[in-house]
Amino acid sequence: MDGMTMEESASLRDYSTFRLGGACRVLVSCDRPSALQDAIRRLVADHEPHVLIGGGSNLLISDDGYDGVVVRYCSEAPRIDVDGSVLQVDACTELDELARFAAEHGLEGLNCCTGIPGTVGGAIVGNAGAWGKQIGDSLRHVTLMDDRGELREAAPESLGFAYRRSNLQQSGDLVVTAQWDVSVPQRPLCGWHPGFPTKSASFPL
Repeated sequence: MDGMTMEESASLRDYSTFRLGGACRVLVSCDRPSALQDAIRRLVADHEPHVLIGGGSNLLISDDGYDGVVVRYCSEAPRIDVDGSVLQVDACTELDELARFAAEHGLEGLNCCTGIPGTVGGAIVGNAGAWGKQIGDSLRHVTLMDDRGELREAAPESLGFAYRRSNLQQSGDLVVTAQWDVSVPQRPLCGWHPGFPTKSASFPL
């Protein structure tokens, strides 16, 4: 299927920013929502044990690995669209690429994401941010997937955002896509770079 690849006995240390961890039985990599939904539904139908990861930031993996299927929802190619003041992105997109896109297109509201590792989906789950702002501040809505592969739409007020928290950390629902309300500032943005040196110095990988 387009957007999906499989690898047997994959070393999980290659998919974690900490570069730790053993192997999994099978790694299924998905880079679009349709592929992710298909993978989850097949695994549920086959009663296969599985876990889902994104970009692998803040992820500690046992040296014993995982005797099951790991589904990775992450894309190196940004999957972003903008229509007027609404920006839509697949949650497998790297967060820093979203910040870059917003800056390069003169869109304000996502500057706080610059230099933060991980995917958009993981950032929403943890309400990531910097300089007094969070990714949930201008969120318009998200598409979530439950553990059976069923989709539903959710408004930001239903996600229980707090400092570096959301109720997605308890529900286990997956963020598949997201939309933000963005604005074009009266003065040009300085471009994509203001947070990266600071973040790199504070949190070296």
